[in-house]
Amino acid sequence: MPKYPARTYEDIEKDKANFDYLRNRFKVRQYQVKENFAKKFPHVEKFFKDKGISLEKIRQHSAKILGAGALTGTLLLAPPSGMKALPTPQEII
Repeated sequence: MPKYPARTYEDIEKDKANFDYLRNRFKVRQYQVKENFAKKFPHVEKFFKDKGISLEKIRQHSAKILGAGALTGTLLLAPPSGMKALPTPQEII
């Protein structure tokens, strides 16, 4: 039976891996990175606070903006449909 790359977690023995320790380490690392970012780029941190954007959710925010822009561009550049149902300007006059 072949091994799938996505199922490599099954090989980890639960008694040898301390997941709580790793989770806590990642959480501490996240706070350190956030603090270092705020020290290096205080103007960006202030900009994010003014706009109400959380640094942790910047990817989700970017995805929303890109999606909205793509949808708006598609709607603006799409040819209008249903134009034959409207009367011509000569008929209106």
